[in-house]
Order: sequence, then C-alpha cells, then structure tokens
Amino acid sequence: IANDLGVGKSSVTAALKALAEKNYVNYDPYQFITLTEKGKLAASGIVRKHGILKKFLIDVLGIEEKQANENACKMEHVMDDDVLDRICCFVRYLDDKRVKGKKFSELFDDFCSRSGLKRECDECSGLEVQH
Repeated sequence: IANDLGVGKSSVTAALKALAEKNYVNYDPYQFITLTEKGKLAASGIVRKHGILKKFLIDVLGIEEKQANENACKMEHVMDDDVLDRICCFVRYLDDKRVKGKKFSELFDDFCSRSGLKRECDECSGLEVQH
C-alpha cells in the first residue's frame, strides 16, 4: 500500500488503525486487510461520487479523461450528496436533450471554441468589474 501510494509505511499503519477504530476495515498487522460492511458502504459511496463527477467533467465539460479522473478524485471527498444528486440529474437531463440533432456536449464544445475560455470570467462569478 505504501509503495502504491508513495507514502511511508508508518503513514499507512496510522491510517489503517484510524480506519479500524471507525469500523471501516478489519486490520491486524501483517494480515489481510478487509473492508467491514460499513467500509463497503462508504467505499461504494465514494466510487459513485467519483463516477458521477468524472462523467460530468468528461461528458458535459469536455475535459480529457486523465484530467477528469484526477479532478474527480479531489472533488469526491468534499462534495455533499445533495449537490452530487443534482449534478447526476443534470447529466441525465442533458443526455436526453438534443438541439438540431446534436448532443449538449457537442454544442458546448462548439460554444467554448467560439467564445474562448478565460480563467477569470466576471460574468460567471457574479462580479461586476468597473473599467
């Protein structure tokens, strides 16, 4: 585990002990580590969040898969279920909508290439900038 994550063995041991104390894993040093039912439930929730966020980033925003995967990994830990459910519904809604035979993702790609992307979008942030 330490090698795969690129962290020290002591960090893995501390994390496993903490997860065992919270009843997410069955942990005994030098033995197989298994998920408890509580751990399986938590893991499936994270996998669900990751999948929905990755789909949103790829299918709606047109982000490349590697970048989408990396960002979904970061987002899944802070996104609450209510927001995630709305994102899921939004993705499903857009999958059903077509304009002139094009899917939303194709229309959005066209819009982005025409309008250009800016790091600081005053219109989206709700800020009014005085020039």
